[in-house]
Amino acid sequence: MVSIQQPRLSTSKPNRHLHLLQNLYQHLCTSLGTDVRDGTADIALSVSMIFISTQEECHLVHQIMNLLTHIASLEIIRKSKKSRKAVEILVICEKLAAAGCDTSPYFSSVLKAASVSLPTSLQYETLSTDLTENRDLTKLNFWSSRSLLWLWRKGHLFHKVSKQDCQNALTVEELLDTPPMFHDMSLPLVIDVGCGLGVTLIGLAAKANGEEEMIGTTTNNHDLNLNWSKYNYLGSDLSSKAMQWATSLTLRRKLDGRCQFLHASTETVLEYLNRSNSVEVKMILLQFPTPYRLLQEKIDDDDDEKSDVRKKNNGCNEKLPLGPDDPSFMANPRILEKMVHLINRRPSSHCNEKEAYLLLQSNCEDVALYIHDYITSKHHLEAIASAVPRLSFNGMTFSSRTKTWLQNHHAKDKNLKRALGQQWSCESMIPIMTETEALCLHQSTPVHRCLFKK
Repeated sequence: MVSIQQPRLSTSKPNRHLHLLQNLYQHLCTSLGTDVRDGTADIALSVSMIFISTQEECHLVHQIMNLLTHIASLEIIRKSKKSRKAVEILVICEKLAAAGCDTSPYFSSVLKAASVSLPTSLQYETLSTDLTENRDLTKLNFWSSRSLLWLWRKGHLFHKVSKQDCQNALTVEELLDTPPMFHDMSLPLVIDVGCGLGVTLIGLAAKANGEEEMIGTTTNNHDLNLNWSKYNYLGSDLSSKAMQWATSLTLRRKLDGRCQFLHASTETVLEYLNRSNSVEVKMILLQFPTPYRLLQEKIDDDDDEKSDVRKKNNGCNEKLPLGPDDPSFMANPRILEKMVHLINRRPSSHCNEKEAYLLLQSNCEDVALYIHDYITSKHHLEAIASAVPRLSFNGMTFSSRTKTWLQNHHAKDKNLKRALGQQWSCESMIPIMTETEALCLHQSTPVHRCLFKK
């Protein structure tokens, strides 16, 4: 087994987690789940968030997940079909999938039991259209949009970055001394900076390892049709909890030889890659960077009560970066320069990959336009025309931020530039969606996508 690049942790935590997992497994074996009943899916989701770093812990989690999945299937069968709502049955299946139980040999029993119970359950006929995909339960898995929504709902547990996270993050020198290790170090990298839970990279790594049938894809018409088995996958984030979760799932799915995660800042990882001349980068994913404040959110007048009210009504978040040039903004000019340098870097003689890509995805139109214009105007990267371009926003729902941005700028410029045209894709360009994409799909909110190449 290849060593995993872990966030720096105290040595007591793995032992504590192992003890908790052992107690839970013994309890489930003794009780046979009689004291958890409908809570099995919630327990599975909680167990999936425990950081594991050893094979012993991984084996225990597999056993616990198998038990919980088996208990869930029995519980669905046991309950009177007419006394349970259809949505309740679907939620059990979705949570188990979100917990990574789709790899359990008992997961098919859960889906089979649910398929039998659903047609006679309460309110089955009134299921909303957004649940349609789950009526064919045989296709439900970790990457299904309804499963990813449960990860998004748990996002508050992972995405907060503490001062300790910043202090304990890896440095460039540490990465140069102990770089992430893969089974085949010669393969080019697909990197996801600020990757959050790393859902995209884990999915691509699973596809690379031949789990094609296990993975739900976003669409069959991708703009970027790459052979994903030819790459390694590297993600990074400043949230240690997010990196622990991603590392744990990677280990559980036996993908650690193909996919690695680093507890490090975006700038640190890009600087490390730029200084590592032997590392080839095939693609950079810049997905849903935390936006900066809108212009009117920068107003700071403590004596103006109306200003305070205006900030509150506009949803001003004081923790957001002040603007696109703010060093804390994940796509500030300094970071974009480093990304473009990696994309433009001449490949080594042994590398057969002559093209490199930068994929931008954001649900904030103003942020997407800023990044697009900066890259195309200053670095001569080509924005690729999409096979399915977004030509209008008909039928879409705008976020409160976009509404405020439009209101502010339409008053000044009737010909405001929008994220529309041949360069903006209305469908995903890669086969794995993130939990944020799943939310946007659920809410009919546009995702602004653009693919650049050198």
